[in-house]
Amino acid sequence: LKRHKTITKLLIASLVMWALVPSVFGIAVTIVSRILFAMMFMVVQFGALFWFISRVKTTEIMPGDEYAVTFDDYWGQPSLLQMMQEWTTLLKGRGKFLEMGGEPPHGMLLTGAPGTGKTYLAKAMAGSVGIPFIGVTGSDFRGMFFGMDVMKVMMFCGKLRKLAREYGSCIGFLDEIDSVGAARGGGQQGGMGMMGGMMGNMGGGALNRLLSEIDGFGDYSGMDKAHNRTRKWLGLPPLNLGYVLFIGATNRPEVLDSALVRPGRLGKIITVDAPDKSGRRAIIQGYLDKIQHDEDVNIDILVENLMGATPAEIKDGIITDSVRIAYFLGHDRVKHADIEAGLMEQMLGLPNPISDMEAEQENSIALHEAGHAVVEYHLMLKEKIVRLSIIRRSGSLGLMLPRATTDMYAHSRDEIVSDLMVCLGGLAACKVVLGKEWTGASGDLGHVLSIMQLMTASGFFGPTSFVKAALGEWSGEDEQDKFRFLDQCMTATEDLLSQHLPELLALRDKLIEEKEMAGDAVIALLDGFKEAK
Repeated sequence: LKRHKTITKLLIASLVMWALVPSVFGIAVTIVSRILFAMMFMVVQFGALFWFISRVKTTEIMPGDEYAVTFDDYWGQPSLLQMMQEWTTLLKGRGKFLEMGGEPPHGMLLTGAPGTGKTYLAKAMAGSVGIPFIGVTGSDFRGMFFGMDVMKVMMFCGKLRKLAREYGSCIGFLDEIDSVGAARGGGQQGGMGMMGGMMGNMGGGALNRLLSEIDGFGDYSGMDKAHNRTRKWLGLPPLNLGYVLFIGATNRPEVLDSALVRPGRLGKIITVDAPDKSGRRAIIQGYLDKIQHDEDVNIDILVENLMGATPAEIKDGIITDSVRIAYFLGHDRVKHADIEAGLMEQMLGLPNPISDMEAEQENSIALHEAGHAVVEYHLMLKEKIVRLSIIRRSGSLGLMLPRATTDMYAHSRDEIVSDLMVCLGGLAACKVVLGKEWTGASGDLGHVLSIMQLMTASGFFGPTSFVKAALGEWSGEDEQDKFRFLDQCMTATEDLLSQHLPELLALRDKLIEEKEMAGDAVIALLDGFKEAK
């Protein structure tokens, strides 16, 4: 061994390796297994986290739920309901329709002001047929990471497909669809491409996926096709495809991408308007039937006073606010005054009176509001005063609330000029009685500006003025014509109040005493001066 040192070294190294191999192998296996476990744990943890934060918060109303509503619960829009009942016929059964060669629509778009009942209408459609309703808000598709919005769209639409196969049909409702379906392109969106995409901003991926899903509602998905091949091999019928009716809702249809609202997707655009007079009567009566109220409730007065109100405002004013007011006043049943107070809270805000206002300031505020009321009474013959108040509400120190006695869809020049003079009535009253102007007319003057813009857009200053304003060629000389017109309106308003000065002062004094007056009391006071003449 001494002669062959190399062999000796090899033998010793072999002996050492033979003794240590089991330990080295075990350590290596342990290290590798721990690394693999850590990697698998991270993958599973990240996947579970990604799945959890990718879930969409939905509103689900299944057939038979206590929260389900039907067309019997949707009041005030008979023409709209008749149209929607045709759509629900396709949700019940499409056999004859398909035999005739028809293709059921994939979706529709409901537009209208907030509170007009778009969501409620979609729920009523599902409840009337007895199919699931799955609702989601467009902003819920947003996510923290890139691609999460697309995954949320896929998960939502996957749930719709599953329910459609189970129940035959279902309705998928996407409220505030403009959050995900706004028009693509533009400098702002392009500038936010990298950062907005990494942070999950709606850079177009969610919309692209949504368009693809809507187009694919009438076809089998890739997984469904694989299942059908297996079922065919087993001699089973193919999966039931089901029918998904996708409904979007927005109060800003003008911002939606043209690809979303084209025919075949959400091309059926249905406007849900505020109810007319007969519609308001049906809605008010429907909600009155849900509460315990006295016989003194005058539905005719409520119908007139709620001109332009949405169903949501009527519902909250009657179901929530009026019952609350009656309850805390100790009434066993809701009275007419409770309903009027509740509706005023809904439309005007909560009262917040100022208990220690200085007399001179209270006098100017009462005079201001009385000036509006007197001009309104004498000029706006198609309107009536609903409420006159010097109680602070929502930042306003006082108000004069008028309502049209008939539904108005177009206005003459005289009516618009009279409205403009009503706006100037408060400023003119202080000038006529006190000999000086007071602050507090900024809101009135803002309305005056909007009226002037409406008159220009309607061609009331001549077609030439409209064209000049549209082309940006409005000159200082043209503005002088508007200024002269406004000065003439102000002078006419002051003359009117001067002619009816006793009425103005009497109404001011009564308003200071009462703080707030119902419209009928204001009209009765002013009618008394007319009868005296």
